[in-house]
Amino acid sequence: MSSSPGAGSSFTLYLPDVLLPDAVGTAPPTIPFVPVSRSNPAILRPATNAPARRATPAAHQLDGATVLIIDDDVRNVFALTSALEMHGMTVLYADNGADGVRLLTEHPQVHMVLMDAMMPDEDGYETTRAIRRNRNFARLPVIFLTAKAMPTDRESALTAGASDYIRNRSISMSCLS
Repeated sequence: MSSSPGAGSSFTLYLPDVLLPDAVGTAPPTIPFVPVSRSNPAILRPATNAPARRATPAAHQLDGATVLIIDDDVRNVFALTSALEMHGMTVLYADNGADGVRLLTEHPQVHMVLMDAMMPDEDGYETTRAIRRNRNFARLPVIFLTAKAMPTDRESALTAGASDYIRNRSISMSCLS
């Protein structure tokens, strides 16, 4: 764990080497960038000038996967988006739970959701329950990422329907390289 007041926290995100066969679809179309705002969540597309990726089996498995990030902190979104795009993934972004659920229904090709636990209005737990109420997303991986975790938060996330819960780590995609 690395967390300091005023300096922020760092997270580690380990992605699987392979996605479940039923979770892998065709590569999504390129989606244009829409500026970040509370009233209009951003949809991001892979950067055309992204650094070259190493050609590993894991990178090929994730290439073209679509990840939905639901997080109200644009700094987290930027860091995650940079790392995910470097590995060939397309990123969708919503800064609140209601917009995240809406984006998910509009983009059923999403392969994974990265969820912030603490957001205003509808937190990550309620957003995850809303996602799980839609039977089309019953097997969709929903992974919580948070820096401010209480001892019972992991259990609460899993009870709400999360696939996993990751706290206080630094973003590391080295497992894919």
